[in-house]
Amino acid sequence: MVTTDFFTPVVDDAYDYGSIAAANSLSDVYAMGGQPFLALNVAALPPDLPVEIGAEILRGGAEKCLEAGVVIAGGHTIQDKEPKYGLVVIGFVELEQMIRKSQVRPGDSLVLTKPLGFGVTTTALKQDKAAPEDVAEALERLRESYRQVLEGAADRTHSFFPESEVLAALKRVGFAGTRVHSELEVEYHPDVPDLLRSLKRIGAGSAAPAAGRGLAERRVMLDMMERYRSSYGADGRIPATYQVTYGWGVA
Repeated sequence: MVTTDFFTPVVDDAYDYGSIAAANSLSDVYAMGGQPFLALNVAALPPDLPVEIGAEILRGGAEKCLEAGVVIAGGHTIQDKEPKYGLVVIGFVELEQMIRKSQVRPGDSLVLTKPLGFGVTTTALKQDKAAPEDVAEALERLRESYRQVLEGAADRTHSFFPESEVLAALKRVGFAGTRVHSELEVEYHPDVPDLLRSLKRIGAGSAAPAAGRGLAERRVMLDMMERYRSSYGADGRIPATYQVTYGWGVA
């Protein structure tokens, strides 16, 4: 599944804005029963906006994606009078588990992930009419709701076809006496860039890190890599676990 969402600032702090915008984009995939795995930045920034503010927006989005185990593989920026930021998100979902609006039926329960009224508060904030205590509550509840979504999400793995489907595929193309076997293989990398290059070699075409166009973008990427290494590295190495499925038969 592919989705995109972006909006103008809903809070004054640049880092919080980037974090909230990224989490909002990721939540669209979760809402449909999926698991996001790749994202692209979408940003429109005023030409006179200080570089440090733009960097903080991107850092907020990058760290929120890191929490969810999602790789930001690049993106696109343009100039505009008012800042806008969000993500294009790609995710996986089993078709039978996909949640669609067309499935809603009379009598179904409606689950609210956060209280109603925060949109009114953020709109009032843009017009300098919001009470500070209301803004503080809205921001904390937004953080809390997205944090709960991320904590309840699947881990940083993506399931491959089950052995039964691989076996059925072998039979459909004419193999007899078919057998299938799966095992887990762990590969270790010296650093995050080496891991991303390895992912590219096995088909993740946008996984390799691209050279940043400026110091701010480079700082965001380096900070993200260091945080990923600190969170998931072991003995100075970055592990990557793969499920390898073998199938054979007689033609």
